[in-house]
Amino acid sequence: MTKEAARDLDRELQRAREERAALADVLAAIARVGDDATPVFDTILSHAGQLCDADRATIALREGDRLATIAGWNIPQSAMDDYRREPYPIDRSTGVGRAVVEGRTMLWEDMTEDAEISARAQRTRGLTGARSVMAVPLLRDGKPIGAINLRRTEVRPFTQDEVALVEAFAQQAVIAIEHVRRFTDTKLALEQQTATSDVLKVMSGSPFDLAP
Repeated sequence: MTKEAARDLDRELQRAREERAALADVLAAIARVGDDATPVFDTILSHAGQLCDADRATIALREGDRLATIAGWNIPQSAMDDYRREPYPIDRSTGVGRAVVEGRTMLWEDMTEDAEISARAQRTRGLTGARSVMAVPLLRDGKPIGAINLRRTEVRPFTQDEVALVEAFAQQAVIAIEHVRRFTDTKLALEQQTATSDVLKVMSGSPFDLAP
């Protein structure tokens, strides 16, 4: 084996170790999740952004007929505030919108060459600085409920290995969302049971007095 081949192998092994560590970190965050998946989303975006050498990363979730940005990595707070004030439309005019509409991973070598990305989206979302872009849908039972978006400000397409990694992160994001839903449902059921029990106790203690 040549020195160059040995270095390539070392880089591949190091990359594999980093990816395994990142996925384990996300799983640990999921195990701790309660009624808020934001820490999981933050962990996912941090690892995805760094391992894929992106400049920015976001997660948007479907809320009615719009996509609300609920987490971001390497994005100024003022930009996050703008995202939250103006949810994405679920159409083909933005990267995340198109990933949700088509229900599959979308890749742009250079987004500025895509005529369907509207001028409004470029102006309001700062997409004039986005060149190579990856948008991966979050699929629950085969239906898109949101998307992860990674951007580079230069033309440097994402690789298939990077796509596979972010698709794995997308699956974990959906698992975190399901954990929150089940936690919330269980909490609500317990609160209802407790309230019913309290009422029954009062009724049994005061059978002829309705005031309590």
